[in-house]
Amino acid sequence: MLEFFIKRPVTTIMFVLFWVALGITAFPRMNIELRPDMDFPMITATFTHPGASPEEVEMQILRRAEEAISEVAGLNRLSSQAFENGGFVFAEFNIGVNINDIASEITGKIDALANDFPDGMQRPVVQKLDVLQEPVVDIVMHGESPIRIEQFVRDILSGQITGIQGVASVSVFGARERAVRIEVNPELMAARGATITDIVSTVQQNNLNMPGGRIESGWGSHNVRFVGEFDTIDDIANLGITTSEGGNFMLRDIATITDYMRDAETGARFNGNEVVMLSVVRANDGNAIQISNAVERNFERWEALARNYFGQDTEFQMEMVRDTSLAIRAETQSTLISILIGVFLTVLTLLYFARNIRTTVIASVVIPASLLSGFFFMDFSGFTINAMTLMAMAAALGTLIANAIVLIESALRMIEAGAEPEVAAVEGTKKAIVPVIAAAGTNLVVFLPLVFMGGIAGQFMSHFGMTVVWLTILSLMFSFTLTPMMIAKVLRVKKTKKEKVKQSDELPWFKSWFDFQMKRPGIVILLSFFILIGSSFMMRWVGSEFAPNTDVNEISIVARAPMGTPFDRTVEITGMIEERINRFPEVDFVSARIGDRGTQNIQMSVGLIPREERRLTDRQLVQLMLPELADIPGIEIQISAGPNMGMGGDLTLHITGFDDEIRE
Repeated sequence: MLEFFIKRPVTTIMFVLFWVALGITAFPRMNIELRPDMDFPMITATFTHPGASPEEVEMQILRRAEEAISEVAGLNRLSSQAFENGGFVFAEFNIGVNINDIASEITGKIDALANDFPDGMQRPVVQKLDVLQEPVVDIVMHGESPIRIEQFVRDILSGQITGIQGVASVSVFGARERAVRIEVNPELMAARGATITDIVSTVQQNNLNMPGGRIESGWGSHNVRFVGEFDTIDDIANLGITTSEGGNFMLRDIATITDYMRDAETGARFNGNEVVMLSVVRANDGNAIQISNAVERNFERWEALARNYFGQDTEFQMEMVRDTSLAIRAETQSTLISILIGVFLTVLTLLYFARNIRTTVIASVVIPASLLSGFFFMDFSGFTINAMTLMAMAAALGTLIANAIVLIESALRMIEAGAEPEVAAVEGTKKAIVPVIAAAGTNLVVFLPLVFMGGIAGQFMSHFGMTVVWLTILSLMFSFTLTPMMIAKVLRVKKTKKEKVKQSDELPWFKSWFDFQMKRPGIVILLSFFILIGSSFMMRWVGSEFAPNTDVNEISIVARAPMGTPFDRTVEITGMIEERINRFPEVDFVSARIGDRGTQNIQMSVGLIPREERRLTDRQLVQLMLPELADIPGIEIQISAGPNMGMGGDLTLHITGFDDEIRE
């Protein structure tokens, strides 16, 4: 087999280029992310009951839902949260369960409780939860009324954005829907003998479009519909009210009717100003960088659509204020540059010690060929380009170069002994087969078990371990195809005896150190033992965390006011947080989303100036900001470096019981 690849260099080159081409083709199709795709088996069931208090939601809805969900197999943790007008149940299951089947089962159990839930409750929404899913791009809009912006988003912009490949949804904060407000005068209503029930029922009965059947004739048929929806405010004002006592009057006689908007349930702020914010959320298989590029390409066109919608003289403005793909680009680019530097230094080191440019050329071809081919197998495995797979590439560099060096050294000795290059390539490779396979096998038995690790850590390490395994296999494949062929065609030795003697006299310090180790093995073993023990003691000063920290010029703040806090009060709290955060000169902008899963919830993103322009890191700023925010009364606050990953705090304390006062 070796002779086949050595004597047919064109075939060998085409064989290698086949895998390299597959890798180059696969690279653009792979998603680029900060971390590997992770499957968290989590389900949320969201319940909406307009007008219900948190206590009513908990007693009448959430407890019944919890009892039903608790019967599902594989449940690990169950929690719920009630707030004004609704609540949700959060269910976390064991790693490895089929989350799609679980979601279907929970949906069936929730639907079976429809008759037990209170009247007026909207249909529950059961969906899978990805705690690592975050908006790719945040777009803020201002300069027009929230009602008109909401109409523009609903009618035009939302469809434009969701049409981008990889976008799952668009979350809107701060928009206000149009609503007609009927303010009834209690004294006038009592004087007419009417009740609020009379008014509500009359408005509902007269604001309907209903099918009225079908009229058939000799030549065809016609559908009949009764159109009764109100067209104008005057139609509502002139609505006749009949009381149970027989009184008749118009609605305008006892009430003021105005064209207004619904009460605010969500809000958004940017640098202290109220805005409407759109958060573009990617799908699980979406590419954040491609989504960001698509948004940038279409942004001017969307601005033109807005000017046509609002008028050319409008003060409407739209800007993209947050782009998480920038951090992904920076981290990926930095890691790729590090890998390239590693390849360059590896080749440079080999050139220094081998003093043979031909040897260096062989190694410098084998390493990139293996790395580029590796992208195909990464894509085949469903991996993305992320910190773990790129780190695996960096870790595999040693194996890629080691196999080539062993084969080159084996053939080089035979060539120096007078053998022809082709013969040396065949015989030298045969002599080195065992050590090369042994070295590669060591890599496989070390990294292959990482692929089968369980839990959340296993989902991280499987990407790392499998990428190293693929690169090791590629290294073996090219070691017995490309490397022997290049040895036969490229490797030559033309040295005089004087040059050989000169080379043997180099690095005398290394030879002396090697001789010392061979003569005093006991001292070397004892020294190694003390180094090991000393290193173990130093581990207490080494920090530990689930994932490495990277400064991405962003700080996340999650705050929650007491349950049932009015929306206006939550806005005041948001302003207090903004005022204190803006005291730090390192802050570039502050954006806030209010009302996600309850009017008491606040999510803020603090953009920082670039790292090279500030003295403090993001973590140092977090430590300084926390005391500034801790004395704001009546809120729970969590602040962390980087985007909000929804993972909660480092320590969570659960207090259970039926008495709300005792729990508080």
